[in-house]
Amino acid sequence: MAEAITTGQESVGAGEFELVLGPRQFASLGLVVLTVLAGCTAAAYVVGKNTGKVVEVRVPFVPPISAPAAPTEQPRAAMEPEAPLEGLPEDGKPYIQLGSVERGFAMLMTQGLRKRGIPSLMAPGVSPTVFRVLAGPFENQDELKKVEAEFAEAGLKTFVRRYPEPAAARP
Repeated sequence: MAEAITTGQESVGAGEFELVLGPRQFASLGLVVLTVLAGCTAAAYVVGKNTGKVVEVRVPFVPPISAPAAPTEQPRAAMEPEAPLEGLPEDGKPYIQLGSVERGFAMLMTQGLRKRGIPSLMAPGVSPTVFRVLAGPFENQDELKKVEAEFAEAGLKTFVRRYPEPAAARP
């Protein structure tokens, strides 16, 4: 049977023991844990290195895009020297008015029309901050009707004006 061992200060029963960890024991335990962790990391590296496959990616050859053929007809605006955006309409010539808007928007509209080959200008409006956006002047009725049809097709409501306005039309 189990007998109790008696020491000078306390008695310890059979099968019981006391574990005392000092700095040396903690250092030894840390070294063991670190060694096991390093071994697992090395094993994972070796397994991953041996199972990895090399994938070769082939990109198909795409020939460069050739430049489009030059247009046979130059736009109307490209044939004429660049005119200032702002100006006064010529007397007696027909214009298509697209709107009366503030200066910045009038400049954008005028530049957009010119990029599409439609002669245009921004003329003073009813106040210093409002400008009329005019397409023209048009030399003949056929050209006027063609541009007017383009605007109608785009969903724009426009009207034709001649400058200067007749005195009866002024407020």
